[in-house]
Amino acid sequence: MTEEWRDIPGFEGSYQASSLGRIRSLDRDGAGTERRYRLRGRLMSIRKVEEAKHTPTVTLTKAEGREIRTASWWVYAAFFGRPGQGMCTVHRDGDRNNHRPDNLELMPLTKVGAMYGPRSKGKA
Repeated sequence: MTEEWRDIPGFEGSYQASSLGRIRSLDRDGAGTERRYRLRGRLMSIRKVEEAKHTPTVTLTKAEGREIRTASWWVYAAFFGRPGQGMCTVHRDGDRNNHRPDNLELMPLTKVGAMYGPRSKGKA
């Protein structure tokens, strides 16, 4: 399978997500207080998680600030468009480390909460 890269909406020209569930930054110009410089693109680090309650996140930055989202959210946005308010990405196979677009689907947060229960053990 050939890896296909697509721009992440809102970060076009800076970040892309791939059909294998990976995220990368692209070469781009940066600006410091005294000079301009060139930022080299790289694959973003997505840590694998072993516990079901954790989901890997990736932080993307731009001049207006930064956005922290789950890796699966960024991949979904690149291939299908940004999820709407109250929606989240769910892994069809249950593996939170598999961010391939064909493994992702959208689900309302209320349904996800009913399926997986409260986020912490102390809450009822």
